[in-house]
Amino acid sequence: MIILPSRFRTWIEVSLLGLCLVGHAFASEETTGPEAVFSDNICTFSKIPILSLFVQCRASSESREAALKIYWQSEDDAELCHYFYFPLADPSASEALLIRNYKIMEAEIKARNVDCIKEHKNIFWYRGKQTQSMLTKYLDRNADRTNSRRE
Repeated sequence: MIILPSRFRTWIEVSLLGLCLVGHAFASEETTGPEAVFSDNICTFSKIPILSLFVQCRASSESREAALKIYWQSEDDAELCHYFYFPLADPSASEALLIRNYKIMEAEIKARNVDCIKEHKNIFWYRGKQTQSMLTKYLDRNADRTNSRRE
């Protein structure tokens, strides 16, 4: 393992992050708005350094997104709503894949014209009138980071 001065390491990380964002923007024309700043190199478990040495982060790709679309189309309304609101995410999915998954779920819910809270709320995720989807929670939680990257 090569140990670099923190200034140089920070410059490399920022440069690589910029390349990832630019590459991701060119790779996916649909990626706009807040989700455009999420990385394919950061996973939920990335905060645990030793684990990230053994488990690869699953990046967003057209084939994975297509598989997710097929999967959520095959699920019934109650299951789709449950996982759209339940606070459990795939720890090996990259941030970008996680956001795309929630966007796919949101689109499927809208296409079916389902009111998840009214028709399928359950005790595991429903927290009253202020209940938010995981997409909203995830975007809100990362809003500060998103805004700082835009500046």
